[in-house]
Amino acid sequence: MVDLAAWHGPLVGGAEVIEAATFAARTSEGDTISRDALAEHREQLVVVDARLEPRWRGEPNPVDRVPGRIPGALNAPWNALSVESTQSLPAGDVVAYCGSGITACVVLHRLHLAGREGRLYPGSWSEWEQYPELPVERST
Repeated sequence: MVDLAAWHGPLVGGAEVIEAATFAARTSEGDTISRDALAEHREQLVVVDARLEPRWRGEPNPVDRVPGRIPGALNAPWNALSVESTQSLPAGDVVAYCGSGITACVVLHRLHLAGREGRLYPGSWSEWEQYPELPVERST
């Protein structure tokens, strides 16, 4: 189902002619955080886990080898977060993660739409769980 009322551009039938353009890749800095930097500074950051609540709580599941979360992480499931709800996150530097670094981008996009920026921990839980020296928190 397509929500045509949500489309803000003109509706045109037939083949579309698109003018050729050149893509120029740019490096981006400061929008991610490494595992080591997160481990060192996590207590000073607003760490947000975008996974669904059962995985955030640390319930056994077929995806996570080590169930749990980064200690202190708030749960903001990617599929239930609105632009408005991002405003309830505490003040501070936000770092978002998920299972693999993909759905955390939804959290970061909604933050951006709300006028706030954050950083991605691209390794996410799939990286964190591989290091037994890193702390793990569970609610179960």
